[in-house]
Amino acid sequence: MDWISPLTGHLGVFIGAAISLIGSKRVADQQPTDAQAARDATERIAVASALSTTLAALFAKARQVPHDAFPYRSPRGDSEEQQYARQRAAEKVWEEEWWPLLRDTRMAALEVRDHGLRELLADAVRYREDLDVMEVALHGRHRALVVSRTVDHVIECVFAWRRGENLPAQTEDFEAMKGSWQVWADTNEALAQHQQLEEERRRRRAGTDDRGSGS
Repeated sequence: MDWISPLTGHLGVFIGAAISLIGSKRVADQQPTDAQAARDATERIAVASALSTTLAALFAKARQVPHDAFPYRSPRGDSEEQQYARQRAAEKVWEEEWWPLLRDTRMAALEVRDHGLRELLADAVRYREDLDVMEVALHGRHRALVVSRTVDHVIECVFAWRRGENLPAQTEDFEAMKGSWQVWADTNEALAQHQQLEEERRRRRAGTDDRGSGS
């Protein structure tokens, strides 16, 4: 039975080689996955860093939304017209500084491959385009607080995505902004339809008048 020992030795070498081969294949298969994970992590860090700078500026500007002082009594004794004019002037200055920050947010969002976060950022820009869009959500409330909280929610979502976690549920303030935007969009659509109908009526009346004068 002396042949058994060499056979056992050869078998051990074969099994060892097979195990080594399988292990090497698993390592080789795992390497692309690890490399992709590393690339994804690097991308998330870079995108989150760019977004954090943009959103920090957006948050700071959100804290500066002019207080809705109209139509409270003016300590200077100004008329309602004067109060309203001053209020609108302050809002215009704020919006002119707000819009470039929204543009930067929109551009930074284009770098995000994750569909859910990209859509959230697009909505964050769309629903906060200006104070007219946000009017319903802000009416009778502390405007700077509401706007800054909605920006803060977006920041939390960005860093949840950065950590590989699910995005937090939309907040009550974020939903209020969405509802305000919908009211604004529906109102503008209704006005556009009304103007179109009025234009068609004018054209019909003009056509009737032309036929009447021709006869």
